[in-house]
Amino acid sequence: MKLILEKEDQKVLGVIIAFLLVFFLINILIKWKMFGLYSNTAQESWLSGVSSIFVQNWLQDGILNLNFGMFRTFDSIEMRNFSDREVYSSFLPGCLILPYLVAKIFSLEANLLYFEIWACLFHFLGSLCVGLISFLLCKSLKLSHKEAFSYSLISGFFYIFGYLNFMQLDFGYYTDTSIYLIYLLFLLTEFSNSSKIRLCLKGILIFVGLSFEWYFVSITFVSLVSELFRKESRGVCSWVLLSHLGPFFLALGLYIYQLFILEKIDHTYLRFMRRTVFNSVSESAFKNSLSGLWQKLCLKHGVMVICSEIVFFWNLLESKFFKENNIFQNLTVIAFASSFIQILVAFEHSAEHFFSGIKLMIPVVIFLPFFAKEISILVSR
Repeated sequence: MKLILEKEDQKVLGVIIAFLLVFFLINILIKWKMFGLYSNTAQESWLSGVSSIFVQNWLQDGILNLNFGMFRTFDSIEMRNFSDREVYSSFLPGCLILPYLVAKIFSLEANLLYFEIWACLFHFLGSLCVGLISFLLCKSLKLSHKEAFSYSLISGFFYIFGYLNFMQLDFGYYTDTSIYLIYLLFLLTEFSNSSKIRLCLKGILIFVGLSFEWYFVSITFVSLVSELFRKESRGVCSWVLLSHLGPFFLALGLYIYQLFILEKIDHTYLRFMRRTVFNSVSESAFKNSLSGLWQKLCLKHGVMVICSEIVFFWNLLESKFFKENNIFQNLTVIAFASSFIQILVAFEHSAEHFFSGIKLMIPVVIFLPFFAKEISILVSR
């Protein structure tokens, strides 16, 4: 089914964008006095704080001289070599490239407020993507413009004011929060009218996403499986594999090369083991027991786990939209399955950080209006 945006669709989208902009400005006004203030107890302050340190080092010492390394300490008499300066090597530095270039070109100070502005920009663009996904879903389901308008506003509103997003995405800019915009752009590729264009866009976003955060490992895996089981992909299986595995291994190769030149391969391997489900307890810097990690996971994300499972299994088992529409099916599988896999594989990381729950919140806010409509119909019978 080809999706074509007619003039009436464009007008409705324009009104949706205007409303979401108003919602976001209200969101900013509520928090206005909090911008630029660092808090030792807020994870979002740490995210923007380390981003500021990393980019200030790049601006001061030269990004090429530092081999794109994310250094937590500044150059000094006591710390002259890579081995002396603390390097954060858990991710590729893709999320910092654009803020670095803007700061470099316009001679801006890459301080805490600077990265909070980037966080707000990504948050707002994410709300537009969520609204657009809901709108296009409505169009593919042949719902009315009135329903498309209301569903898009509901999804966008909850993306802006959702209890996890409300603080994390406006004040925290680093790999763990900036990745959600790339993730939403990836979901939007499902609405492409051309399989080849969709796969090409996915390939680009997989490389960009992996340069931001490892969440795209699970997204790549789920998307690849999803694509291989589609009827339209049967004649282009090699292109499906190339579009997913090509950028995946390219990004992974760049990461391994950077670890090698920064002499961080052994350190990163140990960190990977304790951050994931493979050895999260015995190697944990937090000295958690397995039961303690489960308790933290349930306390931090229990509400979103329950909400996401209800919506996910409703879509799979009961939703009329899911049964009748391929795009609805593909989005449900990719959005929910990739989030569940990432939460479980990155077990300790998920248990320790509130922002990991946003992975579950995003598909919930997208599908919430559709879920509510079907429940209301069921109740009224």
